[in-house]
Amino acid sequence: MGLGLLATAELPVAVDGRVRAGGSTRLSLRVHELYGRLAELGPRTIHVELEERTGSRPAVGVEAPLVPDGDGWTADVRLSTPALACPGQLGVWNVRAEIRYADGAATPVEVRAAGAQAPRRGIVVRPTGRVLLVQTHVTGGRALVLRVADGLQGARRVAEARMRRLLGR
Repeated sequence: MGLGLLATAELPVAVDGRVRAGGSTRLSLRVHELYGRLAELGPRTIHVELEERTGSRPAVGVEAPLVPDGDGWTADVRLSTPALACPGQLGVWNVRAEIRYADGAATPVEVRAAGAQAPRRGIVVRPTGRVLLVQTHVTGGRALVLRVADGLQGARRVAEARMRRLLGR
């Protein structure tokens, strides 16, 4: 089947992202035009959703306009970093997106790490004095993942997991 016969949701689309975490988490996204079909569909917005892996927390989402940029589109989205905290635990969030078009159709995509983006760590001190440890992780398949450890218990779990990996257990 040719690309002209694919449904909008089946279009092969690449979205690269860069993450900067602090009091708010900023995702800089780039949608790549792979086969010349997206422009004719009129991409308008990108809806980014962070999904906690255990499913114990509701997804956190935000929508931003897509801005034409060369042979693709860009968007910047911001999310509240404290909204990603799982009290006393380590929350692991997958980053997914959906490109939305002028006619209301959409294409779901997984956000991949842009270029040579390496994992990053940061500390966010909340107004209450509680600490969040934030880590951007890049999987073997280049998917972006955010890890957020809340408070001392969350930090302890991160340290324990690291020790287990180092000891090979």
